[in-house]
Formats: sequence, C-alpha cells, structure tokens
Amino acid sequence: MRIGRAYQLTSLADLFAYRYRSQWAGTLVTICSGTAILALLSMQIQAVSTSASLLAPDTSPQLISVLFSIIVVLFAMLFGTRRSQGSENHQGLVLAIAFDSLVKLFSLLILGGVILFGVFDGMAGLETWLADQSTPVSTMTMSIDDGSWRA
Repeated sequence: MRIGRAYQLTSLADLFAYRYRSQWAGTLVTICSGTAILALLSMQIQAVSTSASLLAPDTSPQLISVLFSIIVVLFAMLFGTRRSQGSENHQGLVLAIAFDSLVKLFSLLILGGVILFGVFDGMAGLETWLADQSTPVSTMTMSIDDGSWRA
C-alpha cells in the first residue's frame, strides 16, 4: 500500500511493472486478470440468462445475454475508475453498489412476502407445510451435476 500510494500506482499490473522494472510483468498480470474476470463474467451472464429465461420462457436467452452484457458495459463506463489516482474515493461506484443492495433487499423482502402469504397463506400455513414435510423431497437430495462449463 505504501509503494502504491507513494508512486501513484493504480492497479496490480502497475505495481508488478514497477516492482520488477518490466512492462512484460505488467502485461502478464493484465492478461491473467482479464482471463479470470472473463471466466467469472461469462458464468454470471449464463446465470442471469438462465434465470431470466425460466421466469420468462418466451424470451430468447441470447437476447437476454446481449442485453445484460450491454448493461454491464454501460455500468462499467458510468461508474468505472475515471481518475488517475487510486487514493481518491469513487463515490459514484459506492452509490451504485448501495442502490443495487437496496434493490436486492426490497426484491427479496417482496418475494418472501409473496411466497409466505400467496403460497402458504401466512405463518400458520408455512408451519403446517413444514410439519407435513418430515422426509426430504427427492429433488432436494439429488447431487448437482457440475458441467465442464464451470471449469
């Protein structure tokens, strides 16, 4: 942290390039980081498109994937790092994360309320259902088949 602040190094690639006095070290770190981020981003895009196609079966998963990717790119352009110094605060990014957290919180609370009162007719119905389900459902005990796409 001291070296990064003293020499205004804003990324891990900058730190490696400075530390080893080689642009190749910074390039290698950038390529490795980009590869890791792309793998994680592709899993997130697949999860979003699969979830959305389950909720709206008439829509195309490819269209959902493209729209989600565009939203991620716009988010990165709007709230990404625009400043040259790493020690400054990124209030726009903090605001976006806080807004995202509030949206998720309210969505989960609304979904829980709909399930509790719409499906189980309140707490008494949930208690009755839980008492009736003394043995685990067979679909809940099945093992998850991890495909090769996770690797």
